[in-house]
Amino acid sequence: MNLAKFITRLAFAGSLGLALVASSSPVSASAADANREALARLGGCISGGGEGDMLLLIDRSASLQRTDPENQRVEAAKYVVRQMSSVSKIYGWKMNVAIAGFDTHYQRKLDWQALGDQSLAEIESTIEGFRDANHGEDTDYWQAVDHARRDLAKRAGGEVERCPFVVWFTDGEFSIEPRQGGLDMSVASNRLPYDDRNDLSSPEKAAAGMAAGKRDLCRDGGVADQTRNQGIITLAVGLNGGGNPDFSLLKGIATGKGTTCGAITSPSPGAFFTADGIDGLYQAFDQIASPGQDPVVQESDTCASNAVCPAGTHRFVMDASIGSVHGLATTGAAGQKVVITGPNGKRVEFLPSSGKLQKTLSGANLTGDWLSDRSVSFDLKRSGDEGWVGEWGIAFVSPKSASGRAKSSLHLYGDLLPSATDAAQLTFRTGGESPAIK
Repeated sequence: MNLAKFITRLAFAGSLGLALVASSSPVSASAADANREALARLGGCISGGGEGDMLLLIDRSASLQRTDPENQRVEAAKYVVRQMSSVSKIYGWKMNVAIAGFDTHYQRKLDWQALGDQSLAEIESTIEGFRDANHGEDTDYWQAVDHARRDLAKRAGGEVERCPFVVWFTDGEFSIEPRQGGLDMSVASNRLPYDDRNDLSSPEKAAAGMAAGKRDLCRDGGVADQTRNQGIITLAVGLNGGGNPDFSLLKGIATGKGTTCGAITSPSPGAFFTADGIDGLYQAFDQIASPGQDPVVQESDTCASNAVCPAGTHRFVMDASIGSVHGLATTGAAGQKVVITGPNGKRVEFLPSSGKLQKTLSGANLTGDWLSDRSVSFDLKRSGDEGWVGEWGIAFVSPKSASGRAKSSLHLYGDLLPSATDAAQLTFRTGGESPAIK
């Protein structure tokens, strides 16, 4: 291992330790462990000097007109890109982004861009173009995964270690719809790659085509295994907008767990998150946006009568080694407010009507913005130790009676970086014993 990778891996490990200052609520074991393993692999690859290649893959099927009528998936996709950009700045990561949509076919919408301040506007503009992209006839998982795999395969090779991953969003199951009168089979692009003699002229033929697609995805050596063989990590998010879709196949493709899909299941090939509504979508994307770092997640009831209460306050502790915090808070119901309290007792209130906020609070510069009528994103950046060090609180307050469960997700970023003295004289080798590190 070269010195640069050694130091960056140490820096990443150090920042993870600092992030666990506050306690988080327990999470379900097996699914969370698989998700954590895949995200840790991704974070370790990028922090070790590799370049992250993120392909944002967005569903364009017609069902989105029902599951996401206000097009909040567009804002959620922008959120994950902004946060990935912010985390990359903090850690000095190199990250590249491409964007594609899928329904009956796969279509690249943005070629690879280095993620940074200069490209962010173009990336967000491309995502904005998905606002009206909700008329697709099918939700063809095979097309999505195989073409994403091929796109990322073209990035492989060269001197730089690549860290390829797909952030895949869908609101539905794998589905192929019958075509009235059947497909024109003389047009090559009409044919299903996995069932090329099927014209989909009946419900039975559509069902047969879908079964063929699933088989080719999940057979030993099939598309799912090919994706994993290429070292591509799949981070899939399923939006349950009320139709209760069966995401077992999506989970199987991403993680190899649940529905059997592929023979390669170790190490964990990816992560899967379900989102019950748009606010859940933000919470899922929040976990993806800082790969390898578990957010500090807390849940509670809300406070009543417009007053901060202990039971509805999420607490976290800062020390001088922490330089910044990113938070995502989701209230129990629309119309509630979020109150942030510093160690010195001073407070700032976030109301849905507040819009963008920029305040000074307790040794920190505080910025924030409402993402929906229930979810607010905020950032704290240390301006000085006085007022910063100590216990902070996030309270969720209802104007009348308490209602619903509130949730917060915090990422705490350290600004201590390890270094090696006399680096020019050091030699790193594998397979031997190291002297004690003081």
